[in-house]
Amino acid sequence: MTASFSRYPLIKVSISQQITRDGVVDSVEGEPDHISEDYMDRAKKILGDGNARVSVSMDIATKDFGNGNGTMVNVSVNCNQDEDSILKAFQLCKELSQEYAVDSFQEGQEIFDELKPEGGR
Repeated sequence: MTASFSRYPLIKVSISQQITRDGVVDSVEGEPDHISEDYMDRAKKILGDGNARVSVSMDIATKDFGNGNGTMVNVSVNCNQDEDSILKAFQLCKELSQEYAVDSFQEGQEIFDELKPEGGR
């Protein structure tokens, strides 16, 4: 699944999840179902003219001989062009990318562990 639009025009979040088991790759891409009001309020406060864009990506993976789980999250926020707004946008993107990366990775790890054969890696 690839999102061609964003449910949240102030904050764009894309999440890619990839689970590999014995050469079979299962990939999912999308965006979160919910972004908290706190994050949305913070984005509104720094929007200004919206001519600057700050993006932060986070990648978490654990692989063993090619088998494993990986998550990539990218968060973008448009903001005013002043230094304070850009720093606040970076902090917002960093917090959101960490939150969604950890959550998505943990969900993927649970699925990967369910697929793991007993006694296997």
